Amino acid sequence: MRRLVPCVAYANPKRVYRWHTKRPNNEESIQHLLATGRAKIKEGTLIITAVDRSDSGAFFCTATNSEGSETLEVLLHRNHCQHTTHHTDGKSRQNSKLEHIRITSITKEDKGMYQCIVKNDLESTQGTERWHHNSFINSSNKL
Repeated sequence: MRRLVPCVAYANPKRVYRWHTKRPNNEESIQHLLATGRAKIKEGTLIITAVDRSDSGAFFCTATNSEGSETLEVLLHRNHCQHTTHHTDGKSRQNSKLEHIRITSITKEDKGMYQCIVKNDLESTQGTERWHHNSFINSSNKL
């Protein structure tokens, strides 16, 4: 799961952005995320790829210019996925509780609507793909 955390400040003169965290032992600091390639910063936006539960917590963005600075606090919560099901044409698939499914050696008989539903105690989301004429056509957001 990828997360974009924007930090926008309108200022003149132009501002410089700095992201940081306040974590025990500075574990999984912004610098660590950047150094390992799990995150990057683009025009003030913090982009975290493959968000993990350990990434949950407070992130701070400070925008600074010669006139002063302003700090924004953002709380990121990564909740554990508790239940994943896969369906084809509305019917539950065997082993549908797996986080991923892989279909190899696709044949014409595999055509249809594929759906993945992910749930936890707080929310749920879904993604669907339709396979038709030897290609997948995206019909909603991918998970």
